[in-house]
Amino acid sequence: MSYLNDLISQLCPEGVPYIPISELGTLTRGKRFVHADAVDAGIPCIHYGELYTYYGVYTESTKSFVREDLAGKLRYAKKNDVIIVGAGENDIDIGIAVAYLGNKKVAVHDACYIFSQENDPQYISYCLRTDDYHNQIKKYVSSGKICAISAEGIGKARLPIPPMRVQHEIVRILDKFTLYSQELASELSREIAQRKQQYEHYRDSLLELNGDVPSLKLGDVCTIKGRIGFRGYTQKDFVAAGDGAVSLSPGNIIENHLSFDGCRYITWDKYYESPEIMISEGDIILCKTGSTVGKVAIVDSLPEKATLNPQLVVLKKIKCNPRYLFYQLSKGELQARIRALAGVGSVPNISQKALSELEIPVPSIDVQDNIVNLLDRIDSLCKEINEKLSTEVELRGKQYKYYRDKVLAFEEA
Repeated sequence: MSYLNDLISQLCPEGVPYIPISELGTLTRGKRFVHADAVDAGIPCIHYGELYTYYGVYTESTKSFVREDLAGKLRYAKKNDVIIVGAGENDIDIGIAVAYLGNKKVAVHDACYIFSQENDPQYISYCLRTDDYHNQIKKYVSSGKICAISAEGIGKARLPIPPMRVQHEIVRILDKFTLYSQELASELSREIAQRKQQYEHYRDSLLELNGDVPSLKLGDVCTIKGRIGFRGYTQKDFVAAGDGAVSLSPGNIIENHLSFDGCRYITWDKYYESPEIMISEGDIILCKTGSTVGKVAIVDSLPEKATLNPQLVVLKKIKCNPRYLFYQLSKGELQARIRALAGVGSVPNISQKALSELEIPVPSIDVQDNIVNLLDRIDSLCKEINEKLSTEVELRGKQYKYYRDKVLAFEEA
């Protein structure tokens, strides 16, 4: 950093000019291509969705390709152009960019802009991720089902443009810090995954009971209730938070725990028309259809009145320790059996009758309680560790953003 400060003092002692993007180069919108145009090898292309999920600050190659016969219908970015997102499903990432450093020209989707200019493209790409830049363009982003920004809106944002030597040094510093941050985040993520594997190993080991333990059908251990013959909600069934009951969905089951964040609410009339699936503490929620079939959670607490959407069933009137049944339904071997019941169709689905035939080992209540006590302690410990690691990942991300934005903030000339 001392070398960067020396450079800034030497080359721009009176400050750095902030210049509108429209004056730095040209913004050209890409041309449309669709999923059906994709091939394994062909014309290299960049789709707007990939800028959110796949690319970082810059790239020399592409993830995707489109058909060669589309060549004359597309628009291309060349080496050192910056590709900017112009549309998306939310406004958070509108305007982010990737600098293209490859030697081959690359086709660009029409939800992006090709920014051709003469500065260090990596420096510009870093600038287009700062809070200052995004705060500038926020008022030009149109909202709706698809959020978008025009080239004119992007062009109004002003970027600090120091001499090229300063730009290169900032890129060198931020590249090094980016790599360090990514490595640290990957290490913490691996640690979280290892703790999860360790927990699952202990849980499944404790739940492996010998052959002397009787097995009972799930339908004999509890009652299984779901929305039979329900065709789904209409828009008029939904209300604002606090004006009705929670309608739980598979998205509310996170790591075998029930979350009430981001819930949808339905009218009280809709809630009371299905009393058999009103949720109570001690119930077990299980996903019976879709890609998340088998997800399970126990209702430890119930902050609001709740019911189910059609993808879930609820286990009630449980005749054993509810937490023992929950742990059994969570273990790897039983999860595999549940998924097998769902079949392999385009939309996996388990009938309540098939679910009721699932056999569960049910030891004496004393054994159940001992297993639950052990697993509760292990679960609590693992949850605490994971929360600390997740907080660390979040803090490192904030630290990186703060440092990046600090390096890219200059006294204006």
